[in-house]
Order: sequence, then structure tokens, then C-alpha cells
Amino acid sequence: MPINKNAYERYLIIDRCLRENEAENRTVKKFAETYFSEFGKEISERTIQLDIKNINLIHGEVIDRKKLANGTTYYSYKEKNFSILNSPLSENQKLYLKEIADALKIFRGLPKMEWIESAIAQLNASIENEPGKREIFSIENNPHLKKFELLNPLAESIKNQKVINVTIRPIEREFDEQKDIHILHPQHLKQFNRRWYLIAFNEKDNHEKLWTFAIDEIEKLSENLSIPYYSQPQNWDNYFSQFIGVTNFKENKIETIHLKIHGAKVCGLLHNNPIHPSQESIWEVGLDTMEMKLTIKENWELMNFLRRYAGNIEIISPKSLRKKYTELLQRGIDLNKDNPE
Repeated sequence: MPINKNAYERYLIIDRCLRENEAENRTVKKFAETYFSEFGKEISERTIQLDIKNINLIHGEVIDRKKLANGTTYYSYKEKNFSILNSPLSENQKLYLKEIADALKIFRGLPKMEWIESAIAQLNASIENEPGKREIFSIENNPHLKKFELLNPLAESIKNQKVINVTIRPIEREFDEQKDIHILHPQHLKQFNRRWYLIAFNEKDNHEKLWTFAIDEIEKLSENLSIPYYSQPQNWDNYFSQFIGVTNFKENKIETIHLKIHGAKVCGLLHNNPIHPSQESIWEVGLDTMEMKLTIKENWELMNFLRRYAGNIEIISPKSLRKKYTELLQRGIDLNKDNPE
């Protein structure tokens, strides 16, 4: 059964609500309110009821309904941990994926097509990893990421060059009433460490720089028809080559970061799995130390990397980064000191 983009967006909203513990979040009215809150579009109760029927047809009667004496109908999944995002593929879906994987093979070896092998492996994993079969692949993803259903409308806004209004509630203020409202010109979507990010120009600084927003922090999204779309040509490979991850501090300069890695295991891990294209490292198996250089900007993701290997990394230069890093480690030590009895 073909599924159009709008229907799939509604299915994702229904799926998320059905996995809520509170019964009041599993009604047709709540499904409609949640969809309107996130997409600014109204949908009828009949449309939602048809969506529920279609989900049952596609996935095999997975949704149950219970009508109370007061007339309210609540819906729930028959299996507690079910989600349409992790349900088995139909034979038609497997066939489509196999055709896509076969088609991608013609691009093997072409410049900037290094990702093809990974894409083919992931498609084959989706086909092969079915219940009752021996699993061949285990590929990390995060289908239950909050606001996963916003990926499609955000991609459409980039493709169709649409300005959007977004309401952001940062994770650190999740239980706070304060929200940030932005008018954005979406440019790019990027996945990093199992989270998705939107890269966009912002009306707040008159398009001076590109801003980065975590998609799971977007609370509300709607189209803005009063402002013309703004864009600049970008080479995204070059853009992301300036730093690790997704955070680009425009004011920071690209510099050479010289590290000394201690411990044979960590040396081998970082030598065989470079954290950035600019990484330079020379290491011989069995040696306990390794010199490593990165030509990048400082950002949060770099500091997170350094913290991760705190017991194995020595910062040779720049001195400013070494000072910042040691102060960070000292704060951690102070927080974990035993209090005197």
C-alpha cells in the first residue's frame, strides 16, 4: 500500500502518542492536537481513524481500541514495545530495498561516493535482519529520537526553499516555560552521534552566519509565507571539514591541535578510526604513545572527545586549549572529591 508524505507524518505522530503511558494522550483528539501543534495543519477525526485502520492493515492489527462508559475511546498498541519504526518489512518493501541497493552499486568507486558501501550495507541489513532469520548486521540508529517525524517536513522546506517559524525548547530548559522563537531559512540536515541537526540562516542576525539546532529540541514548526527565502551556495564537505561534529563557532579560527596519546589500545583505536579527515598520526603496533594532529576549530564536540579519553590524552598545543582542558578536568575532580566526615 503506497504511503504519501503527509500520511507518513501522521502515522509517526500516532505512533509516538500510542507509546505514551497516559491514556489521555492516546485519543483521536490528542492525535489531532499533537499534529496541529507540530505541523500547523488541522486534520479531521475521520482522517485519523482511517490512518489507524491503515496502520492496522499494513502492520497486522497492532492497534487496540477501548471505549469507556463516558464515550471516550482510547487506543493502544497490543504489544507494549511495538512501534511502526521497528516492525518487520513487507515482501514488497524488501523488494524495493533490494532494487535500491542494486542500483547504488553502479556508483561504487566514484569520487565523493565513499558513503555508498555503508548505504548498501544498511539497506542489506534492513532486508536481512528479519525475525526468525540469523542476523548478519547490527547497525546503530535511533528511531525513537524525539521529533523524528520532523525530518521529512524539514527536508521538504530545504528542497522547496521555504522559510519556517520554529519554537525551540533547549534540553537544559526542558521543564522551563521559557522558549526561543526563530524565523529560519533551512539549508541542510546533518546526523551526528545519533541525533539530527538542522543547519539554517536566522532572521535574528540577518543571515550573518549559519545556526545549528538539534531537531529533538524543536517544539513547534510552521511555514512562514511573509519572508522571502535566503540562501548561499555551500560546499558542505568543506563546511564540516573545519570542525568535529556540527557546532561551528564562526569567531573561532582553524588551528593545529597537537596531541600525545598514551596507552597502546587507545593509540590503535584512534589511529585506525580517525576522528576527523585532517587527522595526522603515525603509530607502530605495540607502542604505548602516539603523536596526533588535528587541523580544526575548537568546539563542544572537540571538548567532548578530549573528555572521553581524559586518562589517555596530553595536549601539547595550543596552550590555551591545554589550560581550558585542565580547568575542566579540575572541576570534575573537585566535584568528585570525598567530603570530610
